[in-house]
Amino acid sequence: MIKVTVAIPVYNDEQFIERCIASILNQTLDQQFLEIICIDDGSTDQSGAILDRYEKEFPNIHVEHQMNSGSPSGPRNKAIELANGQYIYFVDADDFLGEEALERMVAVGEKYDSDIVVGKYKGVNRGVPEAIFSKNPEFFSFYGSNALTTISSLKMFKVSLLHEHQIRFFEETNIGEAHTFTVPAYICSNGIAIVKDYDCYYATAIQMPLKSN
Repeated sequence: MIKVTVAIPVYNDEQFIERCIASILNQTLDQQFLEIICIDDGSTDQSGAILDRYEKEFPNIHVEHQMNSGSPSGPRNKAIELANGQYIYFVDADDFLGEEALERMVAVGEKYDSDIVVGKYKGVNRGVPEAIFSKNPEFFSFYGSNALTTISSLKMFKVSLLHEHQIRFFEETNIGEAHTFTVPAYICSNGIAIVKDYDCYYATAIQMPLKSN
């Protein structure tokens, strides 16, 4: 049984995608419970070739290539349709996971039968949401909470929740697409579970080199 589908939209991420995939392949959660779906959104660099190499080597990695859609929304929706996992976890190609992230997130999700699981974020050259982890119990209702302090889609969602309520990313815009996905998921969920004592998701920002005078 597949417990988690990790969905990665990829567009010209040749510098980062191997680090991202390696962090998932190195998880303490047994790989038999995990599938990785990478949607190559019309990359023009070596991203597609890198993904194909991983797909040939690892049986739980599936790669889809498509014309560029202009935002991560289309690739994420495609991954939802292909997902075989109980949960789907959206991960950006330039980010990576702590090695115990999936094991801990699945454990807390199963403990509460939670529709949504949020693993603690760690910022790399950037800030990340913190209040949701410091001001809530391990499982809580969206209503009356401060969950809206993090509305990115970089979370784990029950696939059945998304299908039952037809929750998808809005593909017609690349501005605020996560808002139209995460907020309905919050509203329809039976609650939100969090991993607050382990850095699960390393959210990165590229540091631009300083210009010399």
